[in-house]
Amino acid sequence: MLNKLCLIVVLWVFFYPNSWGQSTQNPFEQILEELSVSQEEGAYQELYDFYERYYRQPIDLNRTDRNELESLHLLSVEQLNQFFLHRQRLGPLLSIYELQVIESFDLPTIRKLLPFVQVPHASLEKDNRSLFFRMKEAKNHFLLMRWGRVLETQKGFKEDSLGQTKYQGSPGRLYLRYRLSRPRDFSFGLSLEKDAGEPLWRWGGSQKTYGMDFMSFHISLMNKGNLKNLTLGDYKLQIGQGLLLSGGFSLGKSSESTIGTKRSTLLALPYTSKVETGYFRGVAGTYQWGQCSLTGFVSGKRMDASLEQDSLERQMIVSFPVTGYHRTESEWEKKNASREMVLGHHARYANSTNSFSVGLTSVWTRYRHSVNKPDRIYTQWDFEGRSNWVVGVDWQYQWHNLSFFGEGGRSVSGGLAWLSGILASLSKQVEVSLLYRNYDRDFHSFYGNAFGENSQNKNERGIYLGWKIIWSRKWQLAGYVDQFTFPWLKYQVDAPSSGYEVFSRLTHSPKRHSKIYFQYRYEKKEKNLTGSSSKASGVSPVVKQNYLVNAEHKVSDFFSLRTRLQGTFYRQEALHHGLAMMQDVYFTYRKFRLSLRFAAFQTPHYETRQYAYERDVLYSFYIPVYYGEGSRHYALLKYKLSRSISLDLKYAVTLQTTAQSTGSGWDEIAGPRKSEIKCQIRVKL
Repeated sequence: MLNKLCLIVVLWVFFYPNSWGQSTQNPFEQILEELSVSQEEGAYQELYDFYERYYRQPIDLNRTDRNELESLHLLSVEQLNQFFLHRQRLGPLLSIYELQVIESFDLPTIRKLLPFVQVPHASLEKDNRSLFFRMKEAKNHFLLMRWGRVLETQKGFKEDSLGQTKYQGSPGRLYLRYRLSRPRDFSFGLSLEKDAGEPLWRWGGSQKTYGMDFMSFHISLMNKGNLKNLTLGDYKLQIGQGLLLSGGFSLGKSSESTIGTKRSTLLALPYTSKVETGYFRGVAGTYQWGQCSLTGFVSGKRMDASLEQDSLERQMIVSFPVTGYHRTESEWEKKNASREMVLGHHARYANSTNSFSVGLTSVWTRYRHSVNKPDRIYTQWDFEGRSNWVVGVDWQYQWHNLSFFGEGGRSVSGGLAWLSGILASLSKQVEVSLLYRNYDRDFHSFYGNAFGENSQNKNERGIYLGWKIIWSRKWQLAGYVDQFTFPWLKYQVDAPSSGYEVFSRLTHSPKRHSKIYFQYRYEKKEKNLTGSSSKASGVSPVVKQNYLVNAEHKVSDFFSLRTRLQGTFYRQEALHHGLAMMQDVYFTYRKFRLSLRFAAFQTPHYETRQYAYERDVLYSFYIPVYYGEGSRHYALLKYKLSRSISLDLKYAVTLQTTAQSTGSGWDEIAGPRKSEIKCQIRVKL
C-alpha cells in the first residue's frame, strides 16, 4: 500500500517542474471537477443536472435575462452589469467572440462561460414555423440506454436454505431516457430506472406501480405569448433564495465563495433527474403581463413512507425514506405508502431593467397520513400533523456593482425564517459577499434548501463572509468565514451549540491553460461525547481540517495527466488522519476518449473518509467514498461509433487490503474486492 502511495508522489513531483495545463476534457467536466471539491458528501447530482442542461442547450445571449445568466454562478456582479450594458447600447451580439470586447470579461471567465452560452443566427428573428416542424428540426433529440452491475455476488442475492434471496430482482441496474427539446420553446422527456435488486417490471398491487420501479415524464411549452411556461408531469421550482422552494441546485459554501451565495429565480423547470425524491408531479404554469407575472402549481403524487399504528390503530408516518430503493420486502412495503398534495403560487414584480424585483410565495402541503415526530428531546419542534402552510417574500435590488437579496418566510407553526445578503464587486480584482440567516427551530418548509449549515432550514443563526481576490492573471485567492449557532438541540448534540468554518483556495495559473490549486478548510463544531474515557456527559468541541492539492499537466493535444492529494484531520477526544491520492491519465484521439485513474487511500476512521469526483458515463455524476485502506482503479472509454451513435464503457475495481469483506448489510461482499461495470449507448435521433 505504501509503495503505491509513493508511486503517486513520485509522479506528482516528476511533473511539477513542467508547465501545468488543463487536461484534454470538455469544459463541462472541468467546471464540475472544480466545483465538487468539498471533500464531503453532497447533492452533486443536482449540480450535474443543472450544468448538463445548459451544456446541451446553451443559453441564447441575445434573449437571456439577468436571472438566467446569473444562475450559472460564473459571472460577478460587475461582469453581469457590463454584459447587459453592452447589449443595451450596441444591440444583439453578432458573435460569441464579441464577449472579448466587453469590459471586465477576462479570458479565463470567457473560457468557463463558453460551454453554456451561444449566439445562434435564429436568435435575431422569431421562428414562426409550426410546432411539428420545430420538433422535427430539434437538435437535442436522443435516446439513451444504460446498464451496470457489481460483478461479485452481494449478500442480498445469495440464496438461503429455501432457495430464496433477500433481493427480489436481478443485480443489474437499468436506466432508459428519451429527450426531445428546443431551447426556450418546448421540452419532452421520459425516464425509466430500476436499481440493482429491484424487479425489472411490476404491475399493480397496493403500491400502484406499473412498469419499472421509477418512471418520470414531462411536457413543457415555453414563451407562447404571455404564457411563459406550462409544464405537465414532473417538474421542480426554484424561487427566491430557496427558503420555500429550492428545486434547483445551489453552490452554497464552495470554491465560488462570493457569487455562489446568491440564487436566481428560474420558476418551473422540467425534472429530468433519476433521483426519486424532491420533485413535483402535476402541472405548473407562469403567465406574464407587463412587469408582473403569476406562477401557479399543483402537485399530487404517491410517496415512500414508513407507517406505524398509534394507540387508536391509526396509520401514522414515522419517516420518509429517500434512498429510492425497493429491493427487499420491507423496502417494497414502504413504496407509495402515503400520498402528498401540494398547492401553491408565486406572484412577482420586476422593473423594466430587472434591477429590482419582489415576489410573494405561498405553499400548502397535505399528506394522506398524519406525521408523527420521533419521541426525542431534539425533535420537540419538528413538524407533526397532516398539513403545513408556509408563505414568504423574496427580493433583490441591483445598484451599480452592489446586489442586495433576501427572503423571509413563516410557517403555520408560527416559526419564522429569513436571510439577507449582499454581493459587491469592489473593483475588477476584488469581490466580496456577506450573508446573514436566522431560522427558527419550529420553521417548516419541506421543499426549501436555502443557504445554511444544517440540512434543513431550521434551528440556525449564522453570518457568512466570502471574498475573491484576483491579484493578477496568474494568481487568485478565494475564501470564506462562516460562523453559526444552533439555539436548540440537534441529532447527536444534546445542548445548544455553535461553531465556525474557514475556507481558502489559492489558484496559480502560470500560463494560458495552466492551473494548480491548494485548498484548506477548518471547521469547529460541538458534538456529544462518545469516547469510553469520558467522565461526564455533555458536548465537546470537534475539529475537522481538510486539505487538498490538485495539479494538471498537458503533455500533448492527445494526452494529459492530473494528480490530486487530499486528506482530513479529525479530533474530538483523539486525533485521526485520513489520506487519499489519485493519479488520472487522459487520452483523446479522434473518436476515442479514454480516462484512467489509480487511487490509494488510508482512512481508518469514518470521519476521515474522503470523497473525490471521478468521470463517469454521459449524464451520470459519481463521487465514490474512500473509506478504510486500499485502492481504487477505473477505466472509462468513450467512443463515437457514428455521427448519431456514441458508446460509453466503464470498469472500476475497489480493493480493501485490510478488510475481510466490503460493503455492509445486504450489499456486503465476502472478500476485499468490489468490481463494477457500466455500459451506455446514446442514439441521436
